[in-house]
Amino acid sequence: MKGGRPSCGGKPVERLVVTFYRRHLRHGPLFQNRFRSFICQEDLYFKELARYIHLNPLRAGIVSDLNQLGYDLDTVEDRVCEIFGIEKGAVFSRSRVKEKADARALFCFWAARELGYGLTALGRKLRLSQPGVGYAVSRVERISKLNQYQLRK
Repeated sequence: MKGGRPSCGGKPVERLVVTFYRRHLRHGPLFQNRFRSFICQEDLYFKELARYIHLNPLRAGIVSDLNQLGYDLDTVEDRVCEIFGIEKGAVFSRSRVKEKADARALFCFWAARELGYGLTALGRKLRLSQPGVGYAVSRVERISKLNQYQLRK
């Protein structure tokens, strides 16, 4: 007995923690320094934080795509086709015709900014490079604000 306690007794978890502490020369709570809290002062940071939280199940492989979480690219595609007067599916074509390229860029913008899709995932869906999707998003952001495009009518 050491210090009034049996050396091999106690709960298995306690023994594991004691062994871990001795091996790694640690002290204090086992899970110290794991949580940090930050004040969210800017809208842009808040949106990125919300996207990060909502995309965690996708990144962790809990769901296979965002439709399982209630995010729907079909509604974005329908709205973009309605605005530009193009047929459904034209957004995914690799055409360089201005109206189709602008429609594809607006689709990327709304999917990335409103739904929180990552640029890499969008690039795979549209068969574009990730930098190409990023360029489309930044290019159409000005156009979207000028023409006051809204995802929801």
